[in-house]
Amino acid sequence: MKISEEKWERSKVFAGFSEDDVKILESMAPAMGKCVDEIVAALCDHWTSVPELKKFLDDPDLVLRLRAAQRKYFMELFSGDYGVAYANDRIRVGETHNRVGLNIQWCTGGFSN
Repeated sequence: MKISEEKWERSKVFAGFSEDDVKILESMAPAMGKCVDEIVAALCDHWTSVPELKKFLDDPDLVLRLRAAQRKYFMELFSGDYGVAYANDRIRVGETHNRVGLNIQWCTGGFSN
């Protein structure tokens, strides 16, 4: 599944995502760059402590790939580039989560700690 550029732009308008939001996220990039590895490590440690998620993370190579993917996610989140390629990457990740049986409650709740 992919989203068209037109639909993505309408979605951003609907969500109220503006150039001010882009500037705010971009301004956070330097700080994120300094601490992203610590954040990702803490996030992965949290996920591997939850029994319902641990079953997905029993392979050390998978956890390394997950850490790399999370690092990429955070760096892209603060990059200032929120075009259709960004949206389609987020869709691809969501589809991957769904394919392996990781439902939305774990995808959103995993960031709550």
